[in-house]
Amino acid sequence: MKKFLLTLTVAAAFQSLSAQEITLDKIYSGYYRGKGIAGITSMKNGENYLVIEQGGIAKYSYKTSQKEGNLVDGQFQSYEFSDDESKILLLKDSQPIYRHSFLGKYDVKDLKSGKTISLNEGKSVQETEIFS
Repeated sequence: MKKFLLTLTVAAAFQSLSAQEITLDKIYSGYYRGKGIAGITSMKNGENYLVIEQGGIAKYSYKTSQKEGNLVDGQFQSYEFSDDESKILLLKDSQPIYRHSFLGKYDVKDLKSGKTISLNEGKSVQETEIFS
């Protein structure tokens, strides 16, 4: 009797799974893609995260989900912190070259003093710059 009930349960489970129609449209539209949070960067303090918005790089609190203000004002495509998060490398503008290669205009901002320095006198630099 237990084998019969187990077989019946497994058959019912497969029947319900096969009733769902899998189509190429659903596959390529992202219907089956996992949900996640894209575009945020956690800060090392563990209490805040950053998001690139229209007015700059916004700082949010994990506890309240409220915006605490802009860390940096302006238009940026990406950014990278130094190891101690005292400086931030900002990609202001980029031009694609080939596949993943691009030319970019970068600034470095010292978050403690507020000073901003343009790399390469504001001219485009090839590839991604990193702190070293």
